[in-house]
Parts: sequence; C-alpha cells; structure tokens
Amino acid sequence: MAASSSHGFDISKLDSWHGLRPGMARTEAMAAIEKAGLKTSRKADEPDWLRIEGDWGMELRFNGEAGDERVWQLSVEDEEEYAWHGKKLLGARLHQAFQVVKPVAGGAGWRAEDAVCEPNGRNGAEQDPNSLSNEFLLSEGTLWLPEKGVGLVMADGVVTDVVWRNPSDVPHPFVSRVTDEQLELSRRPDLGEHLLASWKQRIQPPAPSRNRNVLEVALAVLLVLSLAYIGWKAWQEMMSWQKAANVPGRVLNIETKPGKRAEKVYHVEYTDPSGRDQVVTLERPDFYVAPRETGETVIVCVVGDNPPRVKGPARASDAAFLTYFPWAIGVLLFYFVGRLVLYFRGPGSLKAKVIDLIK
Repeated sequence: MAASSSHGFDISKLDSWHGLRPGMARTEAMAAIEKAGLKTSRKADEPDWLRIEGDWGMELRFNGEAGDERVWQLSVEDEEEYAWHGKKLLGARLHQAFQVVKPVAGGAGWRAEDAVCEPNGRNGAEQDPNSLSNEFLLSEGTLWLPEKGVGLVMADGVVTDVVWRNPSDVPHPFVSRVTDEQLELSRRPDLGEHLLASWKQRIQPPAPSRNRNVLEVALAVLLVLSLAYIGWKAWQEMMSWQKAANVPGRVLNIETKPGKRAEKVYHVEYTDPSGRDQVVTLERPDFYVAPRETGETVIVCVVGDNPPRVKGPARASDAAFLTYFPWAIGVLLFYFVGRLVLYFRGPGSLKAKVIDLIK
C-alpha cells in the first residue's frame, strides 16, 4: 500500500471536497467552481449531471426543483490526486481499500450497480442477491460505507471511483456484506484474468434446455419431411404435364373481364383424347403468345385425369412450380416462426435477445 498520494488531497476529511459537499445549493457549487477557474461540461439528455474539468476530476449529480437544486452526489476518479487518511484508495484492490477504510466500514455493504454510471440503481430495478457472484461485485459493484455516505465503485477488482452522498441517500437494501471470500478473491495474483474469464462466462447465453433441444430437432425433422413431400408432389406434377396430350383447339370467343386491369379470357374448343368435344376457359398466362381474334388455332395441354385437367402450354410448363412453390415458402415461414418462438421462450432477457438478433 502506498504511503500517500503524490498530491495529497485527502477525501477522508468529509467536511467538503474542494469546497463542495452533498446537500449544498447548486448556485453555491457553481460559485465555488467558477472561483477555482475550472471549466464544466454537461449532457443535454442528463440535466442533473455536471462534470468539472481540470485538476478536480469530479462529477456532480443534482436533485430538487428548478431554482432550488441541491448537490446529491459527488464522485472523483483521479487516483493520483486523492488519498484517504494519506493512503491510496483509488486504484487499490478491494482488500487494500477495505483495510484503509475499515475504521468507518461499520455496516458496509454491496450494491450491484456502478454508482457513477447508474446512480439511481441498475435500470431502476433490484437484483436478486443469489444471482450475484463475488466476481460480479468486484467487477461492477459499489461498496457503500453507510456511516459516511461514501461508496467505492469497483471495476476489474480495483476501486476506480469514490462517491459521496448524505448518509440518508445511501441506496438500500444491500445485496451482500463484505465477506472473507471476497477479500481472498481480491488477493489472487491472477485477479484480472480470473474476473475477465468470469465475465465471459457470465455473458454467454445459457445452454438450451433438453425440452427445447427436442422441440428444435422435431421442428427441423418436420421441415425436412415437409419439403421432401412437396418436392415429390412437384415432381409428380411436372411429369404429369410433360406427358400431357397437346391437342389443337379453336378460339370461340374472347372476353374482357371487368376490373382495373381489364384482363382477357379465352374460350377454346378442343377435342379431348377420347374424341369428345370440350370447351375450356383459359387466360393470358396460359399462352406464350396470346390469340388476338376468334377462330385462331391454339394448342392446349390435357392431362387425362378424372375429370381431365387442361392448361395452356405456358402454364403447363410451369405447373409444378406455380402449384407447389407457395407451399414450400409457407413451410419455411412456419419453420422460422417456430424457431423464433422457441428462441424467445428460452432463458434470458427479451432486450438482450432482440439486440442479439439485430447484431
């Protein structure tokens, strides 16, 4: 543990930090900052936030009504500037920092959020203490000293920021007290590598359940069988029209269907393979070149089913595709919707899943 800071500004003297303290009016704080000749920066979307540039390396949070705003939280992050009773605190590991603040650590406890970045709590929600590991707290948590209203913000196992509030504004409940296991973890020579490995494991999506695996396999098998059946039926349809009888027909008349597109239909008389005269109504897509007047001779394709099926040559050549391709699209859509349902019903937050899909 270093004996002291090179600059020696001691934040353990909690009457003020550079003349600033929780509860003071915003106007007083701004006057002190201006007197020191320091610049400030703000964020348009966070009117309660103010950063003091320059030597102080400090951030302020305000609350209260306009015209009567008060300093709610102060935080510092410059480890070379600040000390605690002459000893290093910022940049120290948990066990080192806890030894420094131990005289005022009565009732010390953890919160899951970074008090600088998430001063109002982790997304406004409490976390289940049972879901928070020691590695998580040393990587992302804040250790609060409620007697003094001071919080030690941790990242990668070391104190990166110190925050200060009135003791009544310390967030509760705590998710954990300081434990011997946490202090021993802090002493690990490979602490950084261990916390990184723990973080990587934590962000990995949970393994799918056995039931989900079974459903995914069943859905995939259903997809393959359905597409195989559709392909078989399409092949049969194609072979039927390839073997169809091509017989001459005569256009009896041409009608225009009512509607915006004014499509035409063609009434064609032909003699089927059994020798009987038949009349069929065809449309423009049935022909490669549509007839223009009555009496023209055209070719019609006849499949000898019961009853016979009749198409023009253009539609006959594409019959298998036109009939079964929509079925294949429908089966694929059903499969992908089923996969999405299984994905969103699985473990994990909805927000994380949506972000993962977008990526």
